[in-house]
Amino acid sequence: MLGLSQNILEKSKYPKEIESSLFSSLKEKRKTLTKTQKTALAQCKTHLKMNDVVLLNGITGSGKTEIYMRLIESELSKGNQALFLVPEIGLTPQISFVLTDRFGDMVKIIHSGTSAKKRAEIWLGAKEGKVQLVVGTRSAIFTPFASLGIVVVDEEHDQSYKQQTGLMYSARDLAVVKSKEHGSSLVLGSATPSFESLHNVNNKKYVSVEMKKRVFSTPPPKTKVIDLRIHQTNKG
Repeated sequence: MLGLSQNILEKSKYPKEIESSLFSSLKEKRKTLTKTQKTALAQCKTHLKMNDVVLLNGITGSGKTEIYMRLIESELSKGNQALFLVPEIGLTPQISFVLTDRFGDMVKIIHSGTSAKKRAEIWLGAKEGKVQLVVGTRSAIFTPFASLGIVVVDEEHDQSYKQQTGLMYSARDLAVVKSKEHGSSLVLGSATPSFESLHNVNNKKYVSVEMKKRVFSTPPPKTKVIDLRIHQTNKG
């Protein structure tokens, strides 16, 4: 079954509407990329071929998720697997809905609310190569894969990727280790990258791909600096 699935994936050319039988539950057509997205996607592919860690530094609304999905498609078409990390359980349904619209029942979800039985099923499926795309919070980083092609860490700056009690770890940092062990691509995405990632860019350990324009012409939110020494808050 795995060999057949990989054969079908390898033959898929991913037209505007994916027609592969493995995407039978697909509801969403691939979106037309903006000029900024096309440039960012091309740069990501170039750097990932050179085994660079890519920091996708894009403002809110620039369309980073579509870039993630195009890169994931590329790996799935080769018969590889993908891991998509989100920082909080509250964001899991949102991104899962988007990914399920694109990839159908290939998407499997892991978070703190996942039962031990379901988690074990996903882990074993991924280890045997039967699960193609895992979406989850920080604990999903421990999922074993047979052929991991890409790891995406969305909102890489978020402190929720750090486990502060018990076995303490950073899922973002473990993603770097995991991608090296598997020889897979790694994309860290954020509108406000962490200082650690920016430092790694400055030290040439990571490569930054920037997206400075929004997909739609919505103006950015207004910002205002408030001096809390003068305007003190009562709560929060």
